[in-house]
Amino acid sequence: MELPKDLVSHPGEMLREILEGLEISPVDLANKTGFDIAYISMVLVCLSDITNEFANKLEEVLGVSKDFWISLQNDYNKFKDLEN
Repeated sequence: MELPKDLVSHPGEMLREILEGLEISPVDLANKTGFDIAYISMVLVCLSDITNEFANKLEEVLGVSKDFWISLQNDYNKFKDLEN
């Protein structure tokens, strides 16, 4: 069974929404996580994956579990692989 494309999205989209809701800028997130702003920007525009290390930092900073981020990333990767 194929999932409709609008049900599977890159985790960067969810991260963008959460940051907007919390009024946290990408620069603030970079400072709080210790990750380079270039990497964070690439995640937010859906061009880079969320790594385990970044997911750990997101859990620390945002209170959203690492497992949530990894699950979103894995689901997106599976869907992307099916499209190819």
